[in-house]
Amino acid sequence: MTAFDAACEIKVGMRIYLNHLVKSVATNPATLVLTLVYVDRLVRGIELANRRNGRSGSLYLTSFNAHRYVPFLILRIVLTSFLLAHKYTEDKRYSMKFMAKVGGVSGDELKILEREYLVFLNYSLSVKEEEFDEYVRAILTYHRTIIKHGH
Repeated sequence: MTAFDAACEIKVGMRIYLNHLVKSVATNPATLVLTLVYVDRLVRGIELANRRNGRSGSLYLTSFNAHRYVPFLILRIVLTSFLLAHKYTEDKRYSMKFMAKVGGVSGDELKILEREYLVFLNYSLSVKEEEFDEYVRAILTYHRTIIKHGH
């Protein structure tokens, strides 16, 4: 188990979870873009660490860290990524207790998740404009695809 594995299954869809985070925490669209950037960086960091330690290069997904309908987005990682992105982009700060409650974890657990996440990211939260724009384009392309196919 890692810090990102829950003690029990999380039974909520990614869309509902993200909507809940956004509605509960006043934030801007840049925070959501950075959330995606940080998720990608963490997954790549975990995969690299696993390869260095002789394990499979893949991030292990289980019912305790991933939603069964969205296997590539991990709720606990998304929460921590959202927390870091919000802290990085916003002047208004929320207490860890509040963020933990919104995210469905304990305050102590969220502190551990944040610390582990920062280690995997080498404490690098800055994003170059080109990288940010690349993620915005990817999100817009994905959105257009969803609309085109009526999802």
